[in-house]
Amino acid sequence: MAFDEATEERAAAFRAKKRQNSAIPWLIRTDGMIFPNVPLIAKKPNFRPYRGDPGAPLEERLAYVQGLPGKRRVVVDAAEPEPFNITKATKDELVQFAMDEYSEPIDPEAHINKVRAVVCTLAGLDYNEVFGPGRRVASATDAAAGLQAPG
Repeated sequence: MAFDEATEERAAAFRAKKRQNSAIPWLIRTDGMIFPNVPLIAKKPNFRPYRGDPGAPLEERLAYVQGLPGKRRVVVDAAEPEPFNITKATKDELVQFAMDEYSEPIDPEAHINKVRAVVCTLAGLDYNEVFGPGRRVASATDAAAGLQAPG
């Protein structure tokens, strides 16, 4: 009897769930018991990869478990953070960004377009290129001169 493709795909997925890992074939539970390293068992929190002899006595396996770290380490993807986006930032974020990056205080009471113009000037960007020609500020340099925080 021949299987159709859908049945064969389901059978392959089932076999993949049950397949033992060939690189690290054994898992050890915190009580020293040895289990095959299959995906359904490996995701449970009290199992760790076991690299010792599966035929070792219980005392040796317990010593192995005692030498393991208490919790699994979670590896965080070290992707680079998103660059600061002037067009999507709020007024408070823009004021904080100018202070953090350029050590320039900006009046937080000013209109957001003027704050954006000052940040663009500090960053060396043209306001009209960043925000488009329809959102004009009288002059970015005038706005930058007039938005320094009082004090």
